[in-house]
Parts: sequence; structure tokens; C-alpha cells
Amino acid sequence: MIDLGDSCFDAATTPLPEAPWRPSPALLHAGFTHDPEVAVAALEAGPGARIFVADAHGGAESALAHLAAGAAGVVVASSQDPDAFGAILRLKVAAHRQLTRLDALRLLGLLRASFASRLALFGALALPAEDRRFWDRHAEALGNGLFSVGAEVALGRLLRDLLRAHLPRDAYRALLYGDRAEREATFAARLDRPGFWRHAVRLCALRGRLAEPGDDAIGTFTRGDPMDALRRLVRVGLPGSPVWSRAFCNDAGVLATLPRHLLPSGHERLRAQLDRLEVRADPPRLALASEPGGAFDGVDLGNVPDYLDDGSRRWLLLEAARATRPGGRVVLASLEPEAIDAVAPPSFARLPAIEDALAERDRAPVWGRWCVFAVR
Repeated sequence: MIDLGDSCFDAATTPLPEAPWRPSPALLHAGFTHDPEVAVAALEAGPGARIFVADAHGGAESALAHLAAGAAGVVVASSQDPDAFGAILRLKVAAHRQLTRLDALRLLGLLRASFASRLALFGALALPAEDRRFWDRHAEALGNGLFSVGAEVALGRLLRDLLRAHLPRDAYRALLYGDRAEREATFAARLDRPGFWRHAVRLCALRGRLAEPGDDAIGTFTRGDPMDALRRLVRVGLPGSPVWSRAFCNDAGVLATLPRHLLPSGHERLRAQLDRLEVRADPPRLALASEPGGAFDGVDLGNVPDYLDDGSRRWLLLEAARATRPGGRVVLASLEPEAIDAVAPPSFARLPAIEDALAERDRAPVWGRWCVFAVR
């Protein structure tokens, strides 16, 4: 491997001007924003529970995971672009209900398919007229596959090429496909040092962001030390994340890493539960406020609080506490857990031991600490 030194990529670490085009915010992340299996485990609500899910980027995969786990009802609301969010979620529901599992995965972009074949699968769906008009305006995102819209995918492919070019074959395979101890040992021996790798990974992140203007999902690679973010990817396992596996694996590899609600048995349960999904047009705080006290067995706020100031966070958490039954849980995946603690209502009791266990299971590539609260 050739070490190009500390200065080779200095120019690339300067933030580049954003392109003027901005897609619909919900289309930036029409896939996994955090690990849906961990979201289900965090609530421990059990079959028959009623669950509220707040969504920031239009994916709402955790809502589908809760349904497949046996929830009696899931209410979901988006904090950004509710019209696009509704169209995305209705498309997912229609795909899972009306297509075979593999065709649904092809349409949504988790499995390989041509642009034309995705549009043909879309054409076979029965959808409301307003949704067809929406997707006519976003045909490029649809044809490319919704799970391919985020900059994480562009970054994943750039990292794949970087690792292939600068690691020996045995080290490359160990980093991707070894067990956790082997992956971490390879990272420590081959990557964990200043210079070439830090600058190269940051350059990949900047190029990934430029490929998808306005996408902040890869901010953890550019705000701080990019090697910390790469170290997390190595710890959870690159093929273990559904988003990243598409950059490194063929379809067989992707199928082996999907969350449970997209595996054959989970998908059957999901299809049987889709009528129990309720989409609200109001933002999360107002949707929660419209519910009676103790209406939910658990509330999954995702990473929505990270987008709010302290006052708005406080109101959202207060509404979540009021709408959750005593003994139920409120969970979120935050890049700023200390800020969340500072505004958490007194009825919240933090559960750090459970958070530690979830951190070991979490396969999301970049999201931060899981915060789990029990409502007194």
C-alpha cells in the first residue's frame, strides 16, 4: 500500500459548496435510518402492543418492523415533508402487499434491478391517483430504487473501491467478512492511524455528500474524526448493515443481512399486519398530543429529537411521556444523548444497562447512542 501522507487530501477536506438542486427531504432517506431490529428490541412492547413511531426521513422501516413483531397497531408520523412521507410509506405497503417478497425488494432497491424493470413493477401496483402523480414527478428516485437515494450508498461504494485498492486481498476479506475480533484486529493493524486513511475516508464522505445534495446522513464522517465512524462500521460488520451490504455484497449477501421483517417468515407476518398501520399527516408532537394519556405501550422517536432545539425537544418528550402508559418505554437513537438527558421530563427513568446491550446489537452504520427511558 502506498502512503500518500497527511497533505495529499487537504484540499478535499474543505467543505464544498452545495449544488442548488434539493430533492424532497423525505426522499433523502427512504430506507433505513436506524436498525429496525434494535428499535423493536428497545421497546420490548410484545405482541398486541400499540406503538407510536416518529420518522425524520420517510423510511419508517421501524414501523414495519414493529408490525411484523406482532404490534396490534402502529401509528406513524413524519417530522419532515409529510406528503412525500405518506407517498413513500404507501408505496412500501403496496409493494409488500401486492408483490412477491423478492419483487418488492427489487422495486424498493434492496436487490438489483434495472431502471425499466422497477418502473414496470411500479406500474403493476394499485395506488391512489395522487401517489401516481407524486412518483411521476420522482421517477428517477423510483427507478434507481428508494434504498439507493441516500449518500450512504455513494459513500459505501467509494469506501469499497478505496479498501480494494489499498488493502491486500486477505486483509480486505478479513475486514469485511471476518468475525468481530478479526475485523477489529485488521482495522487496528491496517487502518487505525493518522495520515492517508483519515483523509481518504473524509474525501469519500465529501464525494458521497456531493453525489446526493442536501444529505446529512454521513455527517459523522465529516464533522469529527472520520476514522471513528469507519471504526463503528468495522465493529458492527460492513455486510451486517442492509444499507452498506449493497455496496459490498451481491444479492445473496444482501438477502442474508436483511432485518427480520424482510426475511421470508417475517415478511409473511408483515403482510398480515399491514392493515394495522396508521399514517398521520401531523408532525410527531401534534400527533402525540391528539392521543389520550397512556394511549401507547411504547414510543419510538428514532433520531427526530436530534433535529430539534431544546424547547422543541422538551415539548416532544413531554408529549411522548404523557401518551405512554406507566411502565412503557420511550426510545430514540441520538447523536446527542447528553442534550436529550438535559431536557428529559422527570417521569423518564434512563435504562443504561439496556442501552449497552442494544449498542452491541445495533447494525446501523453511523447513528449514535440509543437512549431508552421507562415512563414512571
